[in-house]
Amino acid sequence: MPVPIGQPFTREQLNPDDLALQIKGSPGSFMVVRLSPSTTRDSIEVTGSVDDASGFSVLVELGNEAADAPVTLWVEAILRRVINVAKGVKVRKEGGGVMVYELTEQASDAGFTLNHLGELVINGLRNEFAAIGPIKVTFILDGEEEGRLSPEISDYVEGRTKIIRETSEDDLDVFYGCVRCRSFALAHACTVTPDRPAQCSKPWYQIKANAVLDPGDIYNGCELVE
Repeated sequence: MPVPIGQPFTREQLNPDDLALQIKGSPGSFMVVRLSPSTTRDSIEVTGSVDDASGFSVLVELGNEAADAPVTLWVEAILRRVINVAKGVKVRKEGGGVMVYELTEQASDAGFTLNHLGELVINGLRNEFAAIGPIKVTFILDGEEEGRLSPEISDYVEGRTKIIRETSEDDLDVFYGCVRCRSFALAHACTVTPDRPAQCSKPWYQIKANAVLDPGDIYNGCELVE
């Protein structure tokens, strides 16, 4: 990477006077993770041009068929962190849900591009979820394409929200076991369902995502319970 990388930069505040580039999406812009069985290898795609960008959205597609809608919501939460680990580079949401991409003069002069950002996303997600499988990252800079995709993405997000809100343990073949508290409570374990949240309040879809996409992680000890 041509710029420093690290978790502290996720909280970096960029000075508007230092910006070399700012791209704003339309009111229908988005940053979403969804399942895509056609994704068979890691790839990065840029739709449109930075020089005459008329939109900005980020679509991450996972080829792992175990990554159902609830799982993608937690991957999406991690995406919002790992996409912002580069110094002088920021992807943020403005009022109304508009996505904004910003690049400082220093980062621009160093040669940072959207391909670098895509690599950060792929590696960041794989560091969090070892078994996540193939990942496709698409940056959409074309406002017309953004507008074409926006209704489809909105339907997906609403459907995912409905699934998470309405799922009960009666709908499941498996529950979700978690022992993440054992760093300080050696005998502690939770069996989590949509109706019975973890004592630490972590949502069931987070524990499912860790169990499905990162089995055996000693720091996030989550597993499926048939």
